[in-house]
Amino acid sequence: MQNVEVILANFKRAYSGSAEICQSVIKFYGDFIFTKSPELSRLEADFEVDHSTFNHALERISTTIGFGEIKRRFKKLNLSPEWPQHLPIRLKSGTQISGYIQNVFLSFPLCIGRIAQEEKDIFGFEFVDRSEDILCSILPRIKNTFINSGQVLKSLKRVGMSTYIYGVFHEKGHLFGNISILLKPYEGLEFGYALPAFREYMADLTAFKLAGELPDVILSSFFQRLYWYSQTKNNYDPDKLCFLALFNLVHDCFLRGYASDKLYIDLNRLVSVLANAIDSVPHLEMSDSPDKLQKWWSRQIKLFEENGSSIYREILKDRALSWSSGSAI
Repeated sequence: MQNVEVILANFKRAYSGSAEICQSVIKFYGDFIFTKSPELSRLEADFEVDHSTFNHALERISTTIGFGEIKRRFKKLNLSPEWPQHLPIRLKSGTQISGYIQNVFLSFPLCIGRIAQEEKDIFGFEFVDRSEDILCSILPRIKNTFINSGQVLKSLKRVGMSTYIYGVFHEKGHLFGNISILLKPYEGLEFGYALPAFREYMADLTAFKLAGELPDVILSSFFQRLYWYSQTKNNYDPDKLCFLALFNLVHDCFLRGYASDKLYIDLNRLVSVLANAIDSVPHLEMSDSPDKLQKWWSRQIKLFEENGSSIYREILKDRALSWSSGSAI
């Protein structure tokens, strides 16, 4: 297990032209490729490594799951035993930060247009303060939607740590099998929208499996997808399609309340379903065939329209967006 100083030293050796490091402050300067920005985005800003979040996250994983068990899960999922070089950071100051505003992480070397040759070449930086901003913005909507909103909000108290742990496991999930975007970003172009969306879905299911004993990690990610990432008007967006497939798994965890216009959400069941979902996904067969994968997404959209769309609209109320088989597929 590498500490912050080792990760920063490794990063400095590999990508010194993209950032300066002074103790725990990382000075990014240059044009970067962000997943939520259509073009290169200029980033000139200082970020501080959040040592507290890093240390508390590792301590929590150690005491609730154990790193030995995590490595066993890596092996079961055909992942390497290596722990991701992924750090939580917070904005300190900056003059050009549009890429930061629109995103929650930065991944090297993909963000500078290079392909990692090995897993040790990959470094991730989680903008934990952006995830906290997103969660804070949706808390009033959660209060207005769920009868048991107190239970929901209690599970979202440690957002910075929860989203960092999710980010670590999600990045590991992006190294999954033959669909790795981190090691094979330009393969599978013939799949169109279908492979990027499936990569995102599998990375989430991997993260949820690894974090099965940490319900807040699963819930903080799910609620961000529900209230934030599902709202894009682009039906081809990988995060939006990922949410759709996730919601198909758990739509019956949302129940209409008696004598109330609010909903009840069965949090325990939702966490259990998501934590074990990867066990039943026929991922490898589909990821070898554009036709199979596109048909799978067509079925997911049809399932959503038939089973989940009405409850989704109740949750989002007037802000709910619709999917259309004609426009999305």
